[in-house]
Amino acid sequence: MVIVVAGEGADPMNDNRVMVGFYMSNDKMVKDGNGNIATDYTFRIAPHAKYEGILPARTVNGKIISTAPADIMLRDPAYNRDLELLRAQVSLEMKPDGSLIGHVGGYRPWEPVYKGWVNARGTVIEVLTWVQLPAVYYALRRNADYSPTGPSGEKTHISFALRIEALPAFVMIPDASKEVASVESYKAIAPKEPDRPALGTYVVDGIVPDRSGKFQAGPNAVILPPSTSSGAKRQ
Repeated sequence: MVIVVAGEGADPMNDNRVMVGFYMSNDKMVKDGNGNIATDYTFRIAPHAKYEGILPARTVNGKIISTAPADIMLRDPAYNRDLELLRAQVSLEMKPDGSLIGHVGGYRPWEPVYKGWVNARGTVIEVLTWVQLPAVYYALRRNADYSPTGPSGEKTHISFALRIEALPAFVMIPDASKEVASVESYKAIAPKEPDRPALGTYVVDGIVPDRSGKFQAGPNAVILPPSTSSGAKRQ
């Protein structure tokens, strides 16, 4: 993921009109001779129909602060894939070496977080991490604190913050013909998102069905007797 910060004033450290853009890139990070992620590497923006976030902000003494919330969708590095943030805001700080640190936060749907754990073979996660998934479900539901329909609506979203650590880089427009000079949306030229299988194991009501099986059992399914090869004896 690449982050672009562009303003209109002469002083980038103090600018009342700034835009912050979060974009995807298909270019891989590389390491320097010390084994650290290399700075000043070049990345091309990869237009994506879903994963893009643009937020208005301002800079005050090198700190990038949102001026208005925005609804964005980013790539979740965890099991859920989608990081939908309603009323998102950023709080970032520019360091002397050109790096950025801070957070992007907002309200995200809590139920996909739980389902992401379950669909990633929940029983294995419970065994390896000692996490009790029913407890996760009730903890998320109990602490949900935002309803898109208003204060009296069902709390379907929960407060969330993603820690940001970014290094200075050259960000190019999608065709790599020039460096990005402004923050704008590239969704209109993004390829259609292909259908993809669900991440992890396919789970239905806590059961992992064999989708390649000839018969799918149900409440009224007939249990067939086991087949016997010719000449086999039956006890």
